[in-house]
This record gives sequence, structure tokens and C-alpha cells, in this order.
Amino acid sequence: MPIVKPPYPGQGTVLPESTGLKGQWIIENIAALTIGEPSTPDEDGVFQRTPKSPNGNNIYTVDAPTLAAQFNLTLKDLLTENQNGRLFLGFEEIGAKIARLKFNCRGTETVVDFERFDMQ
Repeated sequence: MPIVKPPYPGQGTVLPESTGLKGQWIIENIAALTIGEPSTPDEDGVFQRTPKSPNGNNIYTVDAPTLAAQFNLTLKDLLTENQNGRLFLGFEEIGAKIARLKFNCRGTETVVDFERFDMQ
């Protein structure tokens, strides 16, 4: 899966209050790191929470503390990497129903699967 090199539009900026979430954009109005919004996967390990962006489209959210732990980083370090444009994000469709987000930070990769949805 190709990963577009960051920085991404809005990367590292604080999420607006209108999202009802606390955290940072990875890609503005598309994907975000969230804090205090625990996400739990369904029985197949797929995350299904899809909040709305200020533009009204669905956004992918990833629990920042969980992702930080997968990278063996502190939460502060992960957020700093994101702010500095060093958190890479790739996207892949896995069948008709699953979207896979692939993250890379400091040479480590991890993936998170989501229920796929239309961005509109």
C-alpha cells in the first residue's frame, strides 16, 4: 500500500470543538488522533465509530494512547511526531466492507482496520 509522505493538510492541528472530540488531525477532515474517546473493536477486530468532521463527512478516528503504545512511544511523543509531520498514514480497501489504515512512525509500522464508509 503506498503511503503518501507527510505533512498532510492540517496535520497536528487541534480538533475543533464542533467534532466533539479531543485530539489532533492527521489529515484534516479525514483522519484524527483522539484522546479520551476509547474505541473498541467489534468481534472481528474492526473499529466502527465514525464521527463527523466540521464539513459533515465521516472521519476515521484512532485512539492516540493506544497507537502511541503500539509504537512504543509516550502520548506526548506521538502527538509531537504528528505535529512535526513525521506520522505517516496510508489507506487500503480490504474487500467491500473494511478500510485498513497503515501508520508508520520512527521506522515502525502498525495497521488499524475500520468498517469502510463513504467519505461524503
